Amino acid sequence: MENMSVDTFSTDINSITEKILAQERLLKELNTELENLREDKMKFELVKSKKSNLDEKIKRLEGIANLQKSLEAEIIELDAGIKDCLVEINLFESIENEYNLAKRELDNLLETVKAIEVKKAELEREYILLKENMALLNEEIWHKTRVKDALLQLMKVNQWLEEHFLSLVELVEKQVMLKAHHDFSEIFQKWFNILIDDERLAIKIDDTFSPLIEQDGYNNDYTHLSGGEKTAAAFAYRLALNQVINNLMSGIKTNGLLILDEPTDGFSEQQLDKLRDVLQELKTNQIIIVSHENKIESFVDNVIRFEKINGISRVVSNT
Repeated sequence: MENMSVDTFSTDINSITEKILAQERLLKELNTELENLREDKMKFELVKSKKSNLDEKIKRLEGIANLQKSLEAEIIELDAGIKDCLVEINLFESIENEYNLAKRELDNLLETVKAIEVKKAELEREYILLKENMALLNEEIWHKTRVKDALLQLMKVNQWLEEHFLSLVELVEKQVMLKAHHDFSEIFQKWFNILIDDERLAIKIDDTFSPLIEQDGYNNDYTHLSGGEKTAAAFAYRLALNQVINNLMSGIKTNGLLILDEPTDGFSEQQLDKLRDVLQELKTNQIIIVSHENKIESFVDNVIRFEKINGISRVVSNT
């Protein structure tokens, strides 16, 4: 039984194998036919494309043929028109000649008009320049007239100054100087006589405001005075000058201030006491005295001491 089954299976296997081989052969044939069909399809598509291109070209040829017929008809019409134009040209040749003649005349007229316009522009520029020059000349005349009027007025003023004012100013100046000289001399003598109580020594001011010294009835030079006398003369001169200037120029803002730098150099004890009297009689709002004289401290309100070390000054005390 077993042998029969094996044989049966073998027979079945062989049968199946044959069927498989037959199917493979059939599949191969089908693939071959499929490839052939694909090639036939490609050829068909190519033929179809060529036919489409051919149809398109045929349509274009038909269009070109139609266009050619249309163009031929238009050419015939144009030939007829050209013939008509030639006839008209022949008819209008004389008109063209007249036109050319008229055109030349027009060109000549245009050239003439252009030349006239250029000349007009030049004349307009000249007119503008003349107008500007005239305005400048009028302005210059106006300024010169004003200058002339001012000059005439100035000449009148100058004439008046020369004939009247200068002499008046000289007179006023002389009177002012005489008054200043008189006041200066009196004040100078006053302060000097307070500081120097010596009947043998007299001092006054000459015309140039220079001190004149008279001692024992003889003129003496300033350099021959003693140190205290020189200091007193210089101090009296400064006080007199300060007072006269303040009297003449009341607008000076420092007329209530007097600054004295070493005013007592060479003064005796008696002259220092006289200085107190002078300062009290001055009645000045504020007096600042720079001095090394210790006695002056006794008749001032405030004392500020300075000390100089290595060239630098500093306040030591303020009492």
